Amino acid sequence: MRHHDTPKVSRYVTFVTRNRAAVIALFLLLALLTLALERFSFVLSDQRFWLGGSQELAMTKALGIVPENVQHLRVYVNRFDDDTKAKLTALHVRLTQIKGVRHVDSLFSSRYIYNDKATEGSSLIKALPLSELNAAQAYAFIRALPDAYRRYVTEDFGAFDFYLYGDERLADVQLSIPFAYTLDETDSSFGYRQTLFFLGLIVLAIILFFRIIFHNYVSAFAALVIVSGTLLFTFELVYLITGLHELHLALGLIIIAIALVDYLYFYYRWHVTQYRDDSHRALLKSLNRTVTPALWTTVITAVGLGTLLFSENEIVRMLSISIIGASLIALLLNTTLLIALLSYFRVRHPRVRFTRPVYYFVSRELDYNPKLLRLLNLVTIGILLLGLSLFLTRSDLLLSPGQSGRTLVLTVPFDEIDPVTVAKIDTLASELTARFPSVDRVDSVASLLRLIHQAEAPGELLDDQAILRALFFIDMYDLNQRYFNDEKQTLKLTLFMEPGIDTAALLTYLRNYAALPLHFSDVQTLVRSAKQQQIVVLAASLFTALVIIGLIMGIIFGSGRMIYIGFITNAIPIAWFGLAMELLDTPVNLEMLIAMSISVGLGSDATVHFAFKYFRARFFGRSRKHALEITFFYGAVPVVIGAFVLVIFFASLMMTPVQSLRDIGRFGAELITLSLATDLLLLPVFLLSIDPFAKSREVHKDYCTI
Repeated sequence: MRHHDTPKVSRYVTFVTRNRAAVIALFLLLALLTLALERFSFVLSDQRFWLGGSQELAMTKALGIVPENVQHLRVYVNRFDDDTKAKLTALHVRLTQIKGVRHVDSLFSSRYIYNDKATEGSSLIKALPLSELNAAQAYAFIRALPDAYRRYVTEDFGAFDFYLYGDERLADVQLSIPFAYTLDETDSSFGYRQTLFFLGLIVLAIILFFRIIFHNYVSAFAALVIVSGTLLFTFELVYLITGLHELHLALGLIIIAIALVDYLYFYYRWHVTQYRDDSHRALLKSLNRTVTPALWTTVITAVGLGTLLFSENEIVRMLSISIIGASLIALLLNTTLLIALLSYFRVRHPRVRFTRPVYYFVSRELDYNPKLLRLLNLVTIGILLLGLSLFLTRSDLLLSPGQSGRTLVLTVPFDEIDPVTVAKIDTLASELTARFPSVDRVDSVASLLRLIHQAEAPGELLDDQAILRALFFIDMYDLNQRYFNDEKQTLKLTLFMEPGIDTAALLTYLRNYAALPLHFSDVQTLVRSAKQQQIVVLAASLFTALVIIGLIMGIIFGSGRMIYIGFITNAIPIAWFGLAMELLDTPVNLEMLIAMSISVGLGSDATVHFAFKYFRARFFGRSRKHALEITFFYGAVPVVIGAFVLVIFFASLMMTPVQSLRDIGRFGAELITLSLATDLLLLPVFLLSIDPFAKSREVHKDYCTI
């Protein structure tokens, strides 16, 4: 890039301002047409988003199995007597009658299997429902067999667990329980009223913040127009390319971040230029000085994420198309619609009070310590290499698909229930409980068959004949629906787990288990498994993007050292944030990687704009101090304003009821803060360290155009 080259935009700006009404009308017409087509909608559900292209879900459905949602309900009681038992039994019945609930597993659906010896030479296996026992009998029975029933009741009989299997997850409002209780939070979605309320708060916050900073409402109005237009047209672009009409709200967050920061670079230059020039001249300078770095940031985004366009997973493709599309569309809107809008207005108060504090950094950074800078570089590279080595060797230690539930459901196809099949299931159960102490029990047809056989002929071998007799007993008491499906020839295995299990390691172990063809068949596990597999793809793509960004920076600025600056500036927030998460024993999850992607996007934008303004000022003979002041005034202030808005925006996501959005909000706010600190404290120092201009070139002319 030739640092002094800027495009000639006078004729273009004149054309747009003369036809501004037509330009605004054209974009308004396109927006209304896009809305009228209704070809896309927000998806506020992790389940629908992540299972859209899941191969494991397709394999499960190929067996004829419709995955079920599993929820854990815990009911707390003061004492366990006959009255309490009657109420809990009635609750179990009501839960089974809720629409969409397939079955409920609890103490009150369990049976006591025993041998009823009618005479000396005859016996009959019976299955007595525990719900038919009175409280004292049930208490004594469970005390005698605590391991078999601890998944249903706590040791002190103060809490009873119900496991609901159904088509959809239930909300608290659907339950009427005469006791205190907790229900797995239904964090897969939240209502559109909540969405509109949340968006309304965000809009109000933007208006108030921009009013305080820029002393007008035009800045907020234009920001809302550009951001909403970018959202709308990006989602339409995703639909046209992929044919997918359901888009996750997380993609919207990324698009908002990209559009808002790009908008601020253009608007801020127009705003402050009116301190000396009129509105039209300010439009010329805004476009002339900003469009080149904005164009290159778009190129960097497109090339850096271009490899993801060829991913087989539709989620990854959608993510890359959304980011690239948002960059292109935001650039288009800022260079057309924004010019047309701003041409109707002029600024009465062009000064921005927020600018004065940034000059503090200039005096501090001019006298930077090269040794400390080299030490920071070495430590950061060391952290990155350590993280990369762990990722390549033991990614299961670093990556987490999310918190595990209390249950995990597996489906196993079978040809015949015989001793070999039973032995394989027993082996799996033994290995799971030995490898994962938090796996409390594996409930399967094998455990039921052995329980029946133990009651019928204790101490004898479980052979084919014994299995046939036990299967007859299962059919007689209608227990087969819970454990296997003869028509589809599938077995159902349910893992009951205690909190704190290593979810990533468990899913990896089950996915790679070779002795039995295991298929995940509950929705929550399918979502976690899909996330875990995509974490690896996105983590690798993120590191690749860092390298590509550095290479493109070197090409743009014609400097080999800019390759390293482009890489390290974006890597520092990620490396140090990753180190902090490791020290806090927080595994990398998908929400964290989405936040890192946003950080990289904002960091690369800042790097290009800072470098372009600094080297341009140096080319025209400005001193290092003056060049830094120009860089901070025209480059850093929009970054600071954008970062503040985005931190508030992402922090507010922590108030939503959706766990994934809360995580994105938390990690996003933290990473944006780190990225801002890097841009203000380190990026200017990096530029000073590779400054190629000699001191003899410096001239001191205050009127020199920059």
